[in-house]
Amino acid sequence: MGAKEVIQPFTAVAAALAEGEAVVHAIAIKTNASEVLEYGEMISVPLHAEDDGEPVELAFAKALAPLAESADCIGIDGHKQPDTPSVLAELFGKPVLYDFDDGDLSLGGSGGGAEDFFVQALGKMVLSDGGLFGALRLSSKIRFVVCDCSVDSSPTDGSLQAFDIGAGWRNDVWQGPTPGRFQMRMIPKRYVSETNRTEVADDWADLLREELVQAFRQFVRRFDQVAVFGPERQVGVVEELLAAYPVIRTPLPVAAFTPAAIAYCAARNLKSLPTSCRYTTGVAAPVGGAEIVRPKNG
Repeated sequence: MGAKEVIQPFTAVAAALAEGEAVVHAIAIKTNASEVLEYGEMISVPLHAEDDGEPVELAFAKALAPLAESADCIGIDGHKQPDTPSVLAELFGKPVLYDFDDGDLSLGGSGGGAEDFFVQALGKMVLSDGGLFGALRLSSKIRFVVCDCSVDSSPTDGSLQAFDIGAGWRNDVWQGPTPGRFQMRMIPKRYVSETNRTEVADDWADLLREELVQAFRQFVRRFDQVAVFGPERQVGVVEELLAAYPVIRTPLPVAAFTPAAIAYCAARNLKSLPTSCRYTTGVAAPVGGAEIVRPKNG
């Protein structure tokens, strides 16, 4: 068997339309496709209200312009026009990657695993000596991400696991692949189910009832560090409820999570590395499979 390829650090940039907001965020990261070594300042470009709104594609170009020259690849998420990737590839002369769930979905995965891989890479940056890193990703549902950040850990070896908690809360124990390592009871014994509150994304004060708060508290106790990501208002609610636990810190600005994750996933796909596996999406085999457009003269 040949030696594992050593990937030298390179720069990936990405822009993403913020969930529920009229703004595009962009960021550059330095990575070796298995760790995040550095991340830069986030650039935000609002969509203008006049003239029926500035085209999203123009906002992408404006956000990426200060970053693209030093980049080896560009990732995008939330674009509206099918020709946007090719337009940006020609504009900046760099490969543009997008639709990061395509490969996963084609092999029976549930999608959404690409950002989980970024969580582990970020955890390795934060816990440079190793340890357990957890993340709560908040949107219309809650996603738990659990990572062993040992130096030699790989997201496809079971050291990374993730799953969604939606309307169907269950009273069970999630058991990870490493006996005793990831075993934890973090699902509340009962959940108020008179209404499907997880479908009401804006009703987070109601959603985070005491039973759910207790589940979060059980979750954070087991980790060396926990981060919370999602829309800022939702993150603020969770951090306030868990204020007694100083272990909770956000290692990069909340709004920067998605573009940084997209940049990392673009970097991995550029190097033909997977961005989902059976421990994150249930996909049959580790897969990347993002779409990529290269400049015609690149």
